Amino acid sequence: MSTSIGDIAKKKRGRKKTTGLGAGVMVRLHAPVLPALDAYLSALPDAPSRPEAIRRILTEALSAKGFLDGPPSGVETERHDEA
Repeated sequence: MSTSIGDIAKKKRGRKKTTGLGAGVMVRLHAPVLPALDAYLSALPDAPSRPEAIRRILTEALSAKGFLDGPPSGVETERHDEA
């Protein structure tokens, strides 16, 4: 007997929530920052997306300046040391 339409699992719509319910921030990047960001991305072994790379850079900079003790809650940011 064949499967009826009601037996098929429905697909979820929309994008997957990746970083929780944080505030969305739109940032425009111009040359030379955008090409530098892309070069940084290509040097990382896990090839993160641009938004993830910006989150990592911002987290590292704020931590280094003493404004942030660790990664914000709900954000899974891995830190990579460059060799």
